[in-house]
Order: sequence, then C-alpha cells, then structure tokens
Amino acid sequence: MKKTLTLVLTLVMIVSLAFGMFACKTAEPAAPAAPTTEEAAPADATEAPAPAEPTSATVCVGPEPATLDPNMNEAVDGMIYITHLYEGLYRPNTDGSFSLGQAKDITITDNADGTAHVVANLRDDIFWSDGKPVTAQDFVYSWVRLCDPATGSSYGYIGQDFFANGHEVADGTITPDMLSVKAVDDKTLEFDIAANVPYTKDLLAFPSLMPLRQDIVEANPEGWSVEPETQVANGRYILSEFAHESQIVLTKNPEYWEADTTLLDTLNCMLSDDDNAILAAFKSGDLQLADSFPSDELAALRETPEYTQFGQIGLYYLEIQQIDGGLDVLKDVNVRKALSLAIDRDFVNQTVWADSRIPAYSLVPYGVPDATPGSDFRKTAGETVGGDISTDYAANVAKAKELLAAAGYPDGAGFPKLEFSINENTGHQAVAEAIMQMWSQNLGIQVEIATMDWPTFQQYRKTSDCEVARQGWIGDYTDPATFFDLFVSTAGTNDGHYNNPEYDALVIGARTEMDPAKRMEMYHQAEAIFMNDMPVVPIVFYADDVLSQTNFTGFGVTGTGLKMFWGATVAE
Repeated sequence: MKKTLTLVLTLVMIVSLAFGMFACKTAEPAAPAAPTTEEAAPADATEAPAPAEPTSATVCVGPEPATLDPNMNEAVDGMIYITHLYEGLYRPNTDGSFSLGQAKDITITDNADGTAHVVANLRDDIFWSDGKPVTAQDFVYSWVRLCDPATGSSYGYIGQDFFANGHEVADGTITPDMLSVKAVDDKTLEFDIAANVPYTKDLLAFPSLMPLRQDIVEANPEGWSVEPETQVANGRYILSEFAHESQIVLTKNPEYWEADTTLLDTLNCMLSDDDNAILAAFKSGDLQLADSFPSDELAALRETPEYTQFGQIGLYYLEIQQIDGGLDVLKDVNVRKALSLAIDRDFVNQTVWADSRIPAYSLVPYGVPDATPGSDFRKTAGETVGGDISTDYAANVAKAKELLAAAGYPDGAGFPKLEFSINENTGHQAVAEAIMQMWSQNLGIQVEIATMDWPTFQQYRKTSDCEVARQGWIGDYTDPATFFDLFVSTAGTNDGHYNNPEYDALVIGARTEMDPAKRMEMYHQAEAIFMNDMPVVPIVFYADDVLSQTNFTGFGVTGTGLKMFWGATVAE
C-alpha cells in the first residue's frame, strides 16, 4: 500500500538500503580468499500466458536529456531512461536490490594485495534489439571508452577508480586498450578491479558500465544515442521516438532475455521543465506520474492520496567556482564561508519545501553507513562539520559579517555583484530568490539570478563564466565514496574545480583501504577538510516528491533517484 512517508520513516528506508559488507585487511599479506560465485536462479517453467491488451503509461521525470549515451550521461533523468534501455552484468530491481542481469554467473576472487579478479560468464540468451548477440567484447568496448580520457566522460573516474589499472589509463602511463579487462571469448569476460568494494554490485549495474556496440557508436559518434534508428539497446525497452523538447517513447524490447516480466508495453515520457504544465498534465490525467511541480503547491499536494515522499540519499547545494580565470573574490575562503553562514537553511526548507527536507550543514546525507553495520556516517560525524558553522543562525550571521570584513569587504563594500546560476524550475528559482535576499540583507552583497535550460546549464556550470551555481547530487550507491569522489581534483564531476591535495590523498586512499574503521576515518577527515575549504554550500538533504495516480502501481523508486516502470500497471 502506498502511503506518505514522514522524514523519520524516510531515513529508516534509506538505512535499510545501505550495505554492511566490508572486506578486511591483515597486517601481512594474506592468502587469496576463496572465490565467491553468484549464479542466476533458473527460470521457472510455465505455460505461455494468453496475449494481453497492450499497456502504456505516461510519466514526466525531467526535461530533455543531454544524452542517452551510458558512458556520457551525468544526470538522474538520463539514468532513468538508460536503465530502461540497457542492462549491465547486474540489474536493479524495483525494491532497490540487485540481481544478475546479462551475466549468468560472476566469480570474484580477492587477491592478497587488495585487488580482485572477476570472471563473468554471460547468458546465452542475450541479444541487442537488432537481433545480434551481446558479447563480452561489447562490455570491453564500453569500459575502455569510458576510461579513455579522450572520451571526455564526466563519469570517466568511475571506471578509472574501479579497474585495477584505471588510474594508469587516466594519467597516460598506459594506453586505454591496456585497461585490465578482456573478452576471453564471446561469452566470458575477465577483469581486475582495484578492490572488491562494498558497492561492487552497484557499479556493475550502473549505467556508465553498461555494454555498447562499437559499430553503432562509431558510425554516428555525435547523435547515435538519441536517434531511434541507431539507438540499439540490450535492456527491457527500445527507443521508438525522440521528439525533442516534447517526448520520448520507449516500447517493450522483444529481444530482451526476460521480456515476459516487462509488464508495461509502452512508456511515454513527457519532456518538460515547466512545473505548471507538468502539474496541469497530471491533474488532467494525462500523466500517470510526475516528480516535479510548483514548489508553492507542495504543502497542499502533500495532503492528497496521489503524493508520496520517497527517501533519497542526496544533497542540494551551491557550488562556488574555483577554476583559473574565474572570479577572484570567490577564491578567498573567508568569502566562501561568509556566503554559507549567511543562509538560513531552516527558512529555505520551510518556505520552499514545506519543511519536508533536512537542513544540511555538511556533505554526506543521513542514511549512508559508517564502519559498523547499522551505523550512520552523518550521525557519527555530527550535524555540523567545519566551516565555522553551527545550527544557530544568529551566530552564523554574526560570524559571516566578521569573515567578510576580514576578507576586505565590510558590509559588502566593494564586493562585485554575484551571478547565481540555476536551471529552469520553480523550486530552484524560489531557493535562489531567498538566498539572494539573505546575502543582500546580511552581507550587503548584490546578486543577479541567471536562468538557463537544462542542457545549457549542465555545461555552463563547469566554466570560468560561472560564479555560483545551484547543484544537486543523488548518490550513485549507498557508500560515502559516492559523495567524496565527486570533488577529487581530477574528477569530471568536479564542476567547481576544487583542488586540495590533502583531500585527494584521503579520498583516493580510502578507495582501497580494506579496514572499515580506517576507511571511514579517512572519509571523516576528508569531510572536515572539505567543509573548512567550503567549495560548496550545503542547503538541504534531498527527498523525492512524487505524484502518481492512485491506479498506477508497480513502479519502483530507489534512494539513488532511479525510477523503474517495467513492473507498472494502470488499473481501469
């Protein structure tokens, strides 16, 4: 039964998704651990069901995506479409768990040096939507392409960190074709990973690591992913239509190895960032589900049976641009701290999100596990970390004035007008307007809000023209690494170009640290460094507000922002 969740229950749901598995490392090299093998459960033999009437649903999960290329996508909405079109060695389930996907079995052997060797045997009944078999080489091609610096993927670091010699590919020590992955034959894939981390299964189901057809990609490098004629998929759906700035239509893939479990035949996806239009379409019954609507409607919508708040492991924040050639005044840590301290997070939460979020004073949200099973990273570290910040707003404002004066701008005298960049959305506009007023009243700093469409904004916030930009991050998996890896100096997701070698060393070291207590301590130290540098300004920890018609059931929503519709039904 669907019901509206309180924030307390939201946290419980998120914690229930977290992994508690951590490998151990001894003082001296250990003998290799016995390999662990996961095999797919055999399918039950059942009679073929009688043909049913085609089913369809229409949803809105975002505006037009910048790409449907698994290697190049960096947005949650793109991830949703890609997860319906493609499948990795593992696949996500609607309850947030993972099961074997394109692989029929996977064996992971931990090595004495902390690395691990993986052997994946692919299923015999997996095909691309054009009827060609999915092969081990399709995975190798995708993974090498992802890790190749020439590809320019913002998520390249995911593969570079994951594979045993990925960093050597990243820094040019070896060529991309020397990545530690190989196709032994068409159905056998072997690869070495830097460590068998708690979220290995999550990564092997993640869009960036899904297979790709080399012939398809290289025949049309720029447009292949958004054109139905060349978008060849191996997942539950195929791309039937991409009407730009209008809709994406996904239809059931008859070549998918378990097509009979895909209950929804057609998924129509409205592409829009007009919150008013989205809500109107939902109220008229044209949409079965929407996850965006005017922020000033939230309080009223929360009282309706169509509203559900799902737990989400994510952070809404501002990124302060540090790139060479950017605004010099923002390179002063006292200025960055003053900007953070002058924001009343409780007020923003109450006025924009109807008090349905958690004010954020640090990087990692609640619901991410710490070293011991059942522990929570945020609770272990405390609500506030570094940045001279507290939960006492009056004290924060006084400190902000002091720091801005120390930077040479008492009461904002001589401070240049700031540009605050957002993408089109009523919620982002409301946040920006509230913060603009706070900076003006508390610091004497004037702000101009620059609003852009989603694809333009995604690129603009990486440039030296950008000054302060709204940002959001929903964890790719339930481990602190998904937040800390964002801001390593070489990461493609580090849009603000933050660079601190001490931070980098801790985060990179934690990736292969097998002692869970030591690993988490490294992350806690990294968070303290990060918040004292204040390259970002945390605002609130996310939740996922969803409207769904009461007769629309069977869809899944995870704490990482993924929405899955293949099990959905629309009752008459």
